Amino acid sequence: MNAVREKARLAYIDMVARISATACNGRTLRQALEFPGRGNPWWYTKFSFKDVESDPTFNVMLQVFTILNVAKRQNIKDIVLYGAPCEIREALSSRYRIRKSIKRYFIRLLALAKGAFSRMKLIFDTLSALFALKVFADLPKSRPDVLFQGFWDWSVCPGDDAESLNDIYFKSLPGQLKLKGFTHAWLLWLSPIHKPGAKKRSLKQILSRVKGHPQLIFLQKFLSLKDVLFAALDFRPLYRYLRFRRLSSFRDLFTEEGLDFFPFLNHLLICDFVSSTIPLFTLIESSSRRAFVEYGPKINFTFLEFYPHSRALYEGGRSARPEAIHCTIQHASYNREKTFLALDRERELYGKPDNRSVPVPDYMFAMGELGRDIFIEDGFSQERILLTGSPRHENIRISARQENRQDKEIYNVLLVATLNPRHDFEMVQAASAAAEGLKNIKLYIRSHPFARMEDLREYRPYRHKIISTKGTLDENLKMADLVIFTYSTVAEEALLQGAPIFQWLTAGYNASVFRDLEVEIPKFYSVLELRKGLENFASNPHQFHPTETTKSFIERQCFFKADGRSSERIAESLKKIEDERKY
Repeated sequence: MNAVREKARLAYIDMVARISATACNGRTLRQALEFPGRGNPWWYTKFSFKDVESDPTFNVMLQVFTILNVAKRQNIKDIVLYGAPCEIREALSSRYRIRKSIKRYFIRLLALAKGAFSRMKLIFDTLSALFALKVFADLPKSRPDVLFQGFWDWSVCPGDDAESLNDIYFKSLPGQLKLKGFTHAWLLWLSPIHKPGAKKRSLKQILSRVKGHPQLIFLQKFLSLKDVLFAALDFRPLYRYLRFRRLSSFRDLFTEEGLDFFPFLNHLLICDFVSSTIPLFTLIESSSRRAFVEYGPKINFTFLEFYPHSRALYEGGRSARPEAIHCTIQHASYNREKTFLALDRERELYGKPDNRSVPVPDYMFAMGELGRDIFIEDGFSQERILLTGSPRHENIRISARQENRQDKEIYNVLLVATLNPRHDFEMVQAASAAAEGLKNIKLYIRSHPFARMEDLREYRPYRHKIISTKGTLDENLKMADLVIFTYSTVAEEALLQGAPIFQWLTAGYNASVFRDLEVEIPKFYSVLELRKGLENFASNPHQFHPTETTKSFIERQCFFKADGRSSERIAESLKKIEDERKY
C-alpha cells in the first residue's frame, strides 16, 4: 500500500477537482449547480471537502490502486474477491474479470433514505433552536470588531461566572485581542453535542445562561420559518446534478487507471445532494450574511479552516461586507494524506476555468511548519500564512520525562483513539492480540470525548481486556509508559513530554504527521511485529524514549513554539494587518 499512497492521493485530489471544473457541453458542473444571490452548493458537499474520515472515496482508491499494483506485478487477469466492499468490486469489474460480484442495492437505497430523513431532522432541529432562542436568547446591541466562529455549547460553553466563556479552540486569544483594543463576540450556531455517558439536556438547560449575554450572537436568530423550509425542501441541486450526469463526457471524468469509478461516486454524490448537508450550510451562509449586515465586523475568525461550515461563513460574510478580513487558525495536526486541507491550486483555489473558486480565508495562522508547507503547496501565498502556533495547544510544553525503572513489573500501554473509532478499532484488535500472554503489559484505552470506542458493539469482547481511562489527558500521559496511536495529535503531545510512541498503520489512510516527517518511530502493520515491539520495549524501555533533538523538531513542525504564547503572536499579527489596512 505504501508504494501507491502518493499516487492515490494525487489521483483523488485531481478527480474531485476535474469532476466539478471540466466543461461538458459548454459548462462545468459548478456552473450548472449555481443559483443567483447565493453560494455555490458544490462547495457544501462532503465530496468536495475530501473528508477522509467520513467519505470513503480515498480509502477505496487507495485499496484499488494497491490491488492494481499487485495484479500488474503478477500479471493477474482474473480476480476472486472475498468480502470486498461493493465499491471495490464495481471499480475492478470495469477492467478485470471479477467472480462472485454481488450488487448491494438495498444498502444504497437505505443510504438515500437516511439522507432524505436527515433533511426532515434538519427542519425539526433548526426550528427547535429557532423557537428556543426566541425565548431564551437576545441579540447583543453592541457592534464588535472581531467575530469568533463557535458552536454552542461544545466549542464554546459557559465559564465559571455569569459572563465568562470557555472556548476550547480560541482559548486566550479573545483576551489578547482585547488588550490590543479590539472588541469581540462569538458568531454561534446552536449545535449541542451530548457527550457519551453524560445526561441528556433540554434546550432550556443548554441555554440557561445565554439570555442577555453581550457577546453571544446566534445565527439561527437571523432565520425564519420560510428560510428553513425552503432550504430543506429545495431539491434543485439534486435535479440539476441528475440532468448533468447524463452527459457521456461527464461520466468519462470518473475514469482513473482504466477503472470506472462512476457507479460508486455517482451514488456518493446523489447522497450528498439528497442529504441535509447542502441545506444546512445554505442556512449558515444566509444567516451569516444577515449577521454581517447587522454587526459589520472588521475581522472574522474561524477554527475550521476549509470545512463546509467555514466556507458558508466566508461566503455569507464576504457578500455582506467585502472589506471584512477573514482569518482561520489551524486547529489540529495535518499531513498530506489527511485531505481536509488538500486543494487543487488551479481549479479549486483559483477557480479555473469557470471562475468558481472555493471560499477560503484571507489569512491563515499555521500551527507549525508542516501545516504552513501544506498551505503553500495548495497555492496560498506565503504572505497570507503566518506561523504562530495554535491557541488550542498553548498548554503544551517540552518536558523531561522521569525515566521508568527498567525492572518495573508492569508497563502501562495507552491506546489513543480519534474522533473516528471505527478506523482505530483495528489498532485495538492488534494491540489486544499482541499483548496476549505478556504479563508485564497492561492495556488502557483513551477515547475521544465525543466518540467513545467503548460504545462500539465490536468493542464488547475487549472490555475485560482493556481498561478505560479516567481523568485528564495530562494525567493519562503521566500514567502511560508507552502510547500506541493511529493518527491522534495526542501522539505528538506525548512525544514532547518524553513518552515513547508506537504507530499502528491500518489498511487505509494514514493521517498522522509522522507520515510526512522524517522521524524514526516504531511503526507496525502486523500483530506479530507489534508483539515483538512490546517485548523489546518491556526489556529495555529507555531505547524508545525520544531524544531532545527529536522533541525540538516535532515542536517546530507541529506546534511552532511550545511556549504558551500563540495567542499573543496572533494578536500582534492581526494588529499589524489592521494598522496596514488603515493606511
